[in-house]
Amino acid sequence: MNPPTEISIAAFIKRYSRDKRHAPREILLSWVAWYWRDGRCGVLREHGKIVAIALVRALDDIAKHDQPHAHDEGGNILWIDDIISRHPHGIAFLLDLARRRFGHRQAFAGHVFTRAGELRILPWKTIERLAA
Repeated sequence: MNPPTEISIAAFIKRYSRDKRHAPREILLSWVAWYWRDGRCGVLREHGKIVAIALVRALDDIAKHDQPHAHDEGGNILWIDDIISRHPHGIAFLLDLARRRFGHRQAFAGHVFTRAGELRILPWKTIERLAA
């Protein structure tokens, strides 16, 4: 079984993300490569095919979330830029993978958790329950 590549991850995003569907391939590839390079891209595969991905970065200042390459490895908040799942347990698996990759932090946040246009910050214990 071949490991996922930046190209296969970008193709999955382009196919299943409403927001990124029309993004130019070159921009999407460089964006994915930035996450992939330092282990900020979680991938779930089933039968050799990608079924879920998450792009995560750590921030110490939530105000920097709109700066595309802002990342502080020791930041207290895990910002999820994108999470796409075609698997019934994909999101829980990816959240758990992020917890294991980054270790304990204060909270998760991201536009993927927004409700009624309002940004939500999910406490660590909430994520632990979701990922269990």
